[in-house]
Amino acid sequence: MTPTSRADAHNPRQGFSLVELLIALGALAVLLAVVLPGSGYIETARMQAIVQDVATLRAAADRWLERGRLDYTGLTVGALQREGFLPNGWRASTPYGGTYALAPAPGGATRVTVTVTGLSPSAGTALLTYYTGRVASVSLGGGTLTVTF
Repeated sequence: MTPTSRADAHNPRQGFSLVELLIALGALAVLLAVVLPGSGYIETARMQAIVQDVATLRAAADRWLERGRLDYTGLTVGALQREGFLPNGWRASTPYGGTYALAPAPGGATRVTVTVTGLSPSAGTALLTYYTGRVASVSLGGGTLTVTF
């Protein structure tokens, strides 16, 4: 036994003990428990920002008509910014890296359409569900949501 003990004394230990592995797995579990639930909050916050931005665009479009215009002819995000109907610093980019566009609805200038591009599939589906029954029409295709008021 003496030669084996002497050999063990000169060679460093290789590998991890069971206790060390359990401690590492416990730390990883704690980190995952903190990080993973937060990802759902981020997605929810992004969708809420889109709902707020669409409401802002709709309110700005309503003010467009209040200035004596008879319909939405000529209405764009740029036109609303030039007229001062959108808040200072408002940008036409979504939290998903897409854009907002605003125009008279096809088939007549008595309704306005807001288009939101660059949506994730889950966000698009959730927003489609949110707007269904709340607006004149809503559609989703290829990561683009179209809402008509």
